[in-house]
Amino acid sequence: MKILYRHGWNSVVGGVKPTFLKTHGHEVIEPALDHENFEAAKQVLVYIADEHDGPVLNELWDAWVPAEHPPVRAMVQVRLGEACKIEMVVTAAVPKA
Repeated sequence: MKILYRHGWNSVVGGVKPTFLKTHGHEVIEPALDHENFEAAKQVLVYIADEHDGPVLNELWDAWVPAEHPPVRAMVQVRLGEACKIEMVVTAAVPKA
């Protein structure tokens, strides 16, 4: 199976999870995304454990994402693991090399 894997905006390509998938026979594609250029992000799905954290997330979001190139964003409350307050799925357009 071919998997497009992005495990965090500031994470390292070749991390634990994609390596695990590779060792179990999957072809894993891990595009390197520019940490300073959020223009590649086209859509962000935000999963938040507690809706009361929404205003704090909005403040952090506004400080993090450039106002001139914001991606489309949706935020929903879901049940996450105990240690997890938020999870984001970023869909990005990466030019062919």
